[in-house]
Amino acid sequence: MTDFIPIIVDKSHLVAIGERLYSESLDFIRELVANAYDADATWVKISLVDDGVIVEDDGGGMDREGLRQYFTIGSSYKRTHQISPRFKRTRIGEFGIGKFSVLSLCDRFELFTRKNGYAATVIFDRQDFERQESWQVPIIEHKTDHKRSGTRITLSGFKRPIPTETLERKLREQFPLTDKNFTIYIDGIAVTPKYIPGTRFRIREKTEFGSVNGEIIISSLLLPAEQVGVGIRVKKMLIRRELFGLDEARDVGKRRITGEVYADFLPLTASRDNVITDRPEYQAFLAVIQKKIKQVSRRLRKARNRRLDVKTNQSLSDAMLNIKRAIRKNSDLFLSHDLPLFSKETEKAETIIEKLNEGMTMQKIGSKTPPHPKSAKLPGEISRKMKKETRERVKTVLKDKNRLVKKLKIGGTSIVCSLAHLGDDEVESFTEGGVIFINRDHPLFVKTAAHEELSRFYLLRLITQEVSLMTHPNNPRSAFDIQSRLLRDAVG
Repeated sequence: MTDFIPIIVDKSHLVAIGERLYSESLDFIRELVANAYDADATWVKISLVDDGVIVEDDGGGMDREGLRQYFTIGSSYKRTHQISPRFKRTRIGEFGIGKFSVLSLCDRFELFTRKNGYAATVIFDRQDFERQESWQVPIIEHKTDHKRSGTRITLSGFKRPIPTETLERKLREQFPLTDKNFTIYIDGIAVTPKYIPGTRFRIREKTEFGSVNGEIIISSLLLPAEQVGVGIRVKKMLIRRELFGLDEARDVGKRRITGEVYADFLPLTASRDNVITDRPEYQAFLAVIQKKIKQVSRRLRKARNRRLDVKTNQSLSDAMLNIKRAIRKNSDLFLSHDLPLFSKETEKAETIIEKLNEGMTMQKIGSKTPPHPKSAKLPGEISRKMKKETRERVKTVLKDKNRLVKKLKIGGTSIVCSLAHLGDDEVESFTEGGVIFINRDHPLFVKTAAHEELSRFYLLRLITQEVSLMTHPNNPRSAFDIQSRLLRDAVG
């Protein structure tokens, strides 16, 4: 014998939907504003009163049938009518549950609406609703000749206050305030979008499920926590923010990463505060974003390298000038010792510079354990040969993406330094043919390059090291003593 068991939903679960479905109490205002947007409203006015809030709009309003749809839990109306009639907006609402989110903040709300001469007020009182056996709420219909349409919802008996600043920030983040036909007001003041200065990377891609549009912004300024990350918008509603791994390469700090991406085809959870990630729609979306992230990362890396090149260029010039002054101060060290010449008069040094200009790679010039050349005589006292007009001049001999070669005159001689990409497993520095080579790929160089003072000191250490070793190639202890004096005076 076949019988039937009825499916009964207890009223307490309807209240639980409102209290538990939404993660924040302010989500109920988001839902009311979203309903106004779906109803083709041009403005929504939110008024914060002592014990509640009033949300009013000039949208299409509701007649008797519209109210029946409004209070139908899980109504499919917006899913079957996704485009609004007046402004052709893609409707935000989907499940018909959001209206009950107000129960997370208060126990009573009144809804007044009018449309084409029809007007009515519906009162939802939580205690009265739970006390009744029937699933119904009282409605009062009004006689009106007013042709204006719109809806006003009044909530009273708040359980907790609403901070105006917090509400404004949330609405600014979550709604399309750039829409010329839609404005939100809080206590009479319009909520306007904030422009973020920075570098913008446009996204315009198509997938088999729909288009992905928007932009990733690298802000010029540090951002507040609520703006960090690329926002995912579905039907113009902000769902969440995500970094998508853009911060992992350390080319930019995460507090400068922001932007928004629109993808209306993404499947959402019932509360519309997250994306369902194990669906093919999200995987297609993620593929587009990851492709763009790689492009952004390459651009950021190039920009970062350009900034480092500028800093390195200046640091090398400063280091060479400091060493020049240190050599002048310690000229007695080079009167009784041999010092190799780093000058155009040195045939081998001149040959290497010519090869650098012809594009010869650094790896062919240097080696992991380069021998120091035998010393040559320093012709006369340095201080006597120094010319006033060349005292502070550092000349750039060669500069490209692989090398930076600078020369500094000291009297009739010169110090020639070459920063080159030699590989991270090569030595920090070596000297060959009167040219001091410094490895830009060495981990210590990479670590110090971004810090001006540290970078300059690192270059001072290497250059003084090579100069000193050339004075005493067979006596490292004496060479290091000379380096200590040079480094002390160069830093001082």
